[in-house]
Amino acid sequence: MDILEIKDLTFSYDDLSDAVNQASFTISKGSYTTIIGQNGSGKSTIAKLIIGLLEKKSGSIIVDGLELSLDTIDKIRQMVGIVFQNPDNQFIGATVRDDIAFGLENHQVDPLEMGKIIEHYAQEVNMIDYLEHEPTKLSGGQKQRVAIAGVLAMAPEILIFDEATSMLDPKGKKEINDLIDEIHTVNDMTIISITHDIEEVVHSDHVIVLSEGRVVMEGTPEEILIQKDQLKKLSLDTPFTYKLSEALQQYGVETKKMIHMERLVDELCYTYSPNTPFAFEALKGVNVTFTEGKITALIGSTGSGKTTLVQHLNALLLPTVGEVEIFDRKIKADEPTKHLKSLRKQVGLVFQFPEYQLFEETIIKDVCFGPLNFGVPLDEAMAKSREMLRVVGLDESYDERSPLELSGGQKRKVAIAGILAIDPQLLVLDEPVAGLDPQSSKTMMELFVELNRQFNKTVLIVTHNMEHVLEYCDDVVVLDKGRVIKHVDKDEFFADERILNELKIAPPAIIHIKQLLKEKGINLKGSYLTIDSLAQAIAKVVNK
Repeated sequence: MDILEIKDLTFSYDDLSDAVNQASFTISKGSYTTIIGQNGSGKSTIAKLIIGLLEKKSGSIIVDGLELSLDTIDKIRQMVGIVFQNPDNQFIGATVRDDIAFGLENHQVDPLEMGKIIEHYAQEVNMIDYLEHEPTKLSGGQKQRVAIAGVLAMAPEILIFDEATSMLDPKGKKEINDLIDEIHTVNDMTIISITHDIEEVVHSDHVIVLSEGRVVMEGTPEEILIQKDQLKKLSLDTPFTYKLSEALQQYGVETKKMIHMERLVDELCYTYSPNTPFAFEALKGVNVTFTEGKITALIGSTGSGKTTLVQHLNALLLPTVGEVEIFDRKIKADEPTKHLKSLRKQVGLVFQFPEYQLFEETIIKDVCFGPLNFGVPLDEAMAKSREMLRVVGLDESYDERSPLELSGGQKRKVAIAGILAIDPQLLVLDEPVAGLDPQSSKTMMELFVELNRQFNKTVLIVTHNMEHVLEYCDDVVVLDKGRVIKHVDKDEFFADERILNELKIAPPAIIHIKQLLKEKGINLKGSYLTIDSLAQAIAKVVNK
């Protein structure tokens, strides 16, 4: 039985081009659907159309037999819950408890039951200790958990997650994905997850791929993910396990193309090793030196102090105790700050939520703002801004558009272009590729490497993405509960299984599969940091 039917749906933000163009698909009751596509493909727009936040140009939306209209919109909104890409957009209450309670109060839930419901879902998303905190003071990942709890508490028939895990640390992302799996399985609830993370697709049973507002592919995860050439054309990727399976086949190890890592490890071990035995202080006394000319990853669980630390580097926040020495100046707790304008030209910061630094009426004006503010002539500022917009993958058709019309990923590209246009010496990036499709993410990370290697820019990246840390970074700084507990080079960091386990940091897939193989008795000696080298090492063991 279909619970959602989209037929010939069309929508335009500007009447010049359609963000959604004759899109048609159905979703079965109780299914788990992922909707994927590159930035600007129409994913989030469709979600907003389903709940009536945007008005369609043509076509129809039918939810559980009710066609969306002015007469049915209230009923449909009771059946469909959504967690937005930016959780700030749906906060109401003064505290986390109040915010989770807001929807329940509107539905006149018994106050005696309400407290139990609030605490249950706060516990489910690991926010039980924050019920009396103000939502706006939480970290980005913590905010998303609160937003998810508020929607889950309403018990809708359809849950839509719009990049709901994109700002969570790997542990938090796994917890939320596991929670969504549990809700789907236990309650037989219909789940729609909009995501760029191809690894999240493996949780679903139905995949819809969008491009330029149209449905271009549809099927099971296995049917979609095997079409790697088509996915690549759409700026999408295939999971690590698919890539490793292909590499293993090149070295004579035949495996099925598994989408779950544990199943691939089980197959390898079963087939080839049957006889093998098998109010708080956000920062506390931080002392850290970032090496000039390096790409340094700043990692840690949600709420560990990463964003707070980097906002001290250009004096957006001032130390309560201690000092920050950066370039030729010191920022001290007990002294007034001076000459911040020149400091902020040297230290470019891209915020975790790009919309916080987009405010002009057009994209080109927004990117120009920084250079003009630092005295660059208008013609030169315009030329530099256009160059940087092309560098981040936005062509001239975007120049005169409003930043507010863009998808979350496109907004991030504009924010990065705006910082690159001022040509800072230190580039500080807070979750710079969250919300970007895989190809855009890869292109952006390669751009940061180029800025570092060719132009000697020092780059500091706040990230939860361990794959990027492994592939692109030189050093790793680990924060935990406001303290720096580790500062080493990348290779030493990933070789230390103890700290990975203690902090519950999900390692990159290439290291995780080595750990799983070790548990099953296949102990690979040496360091293997590429799929090809790992496949060769596995082949040598299993082909003996």
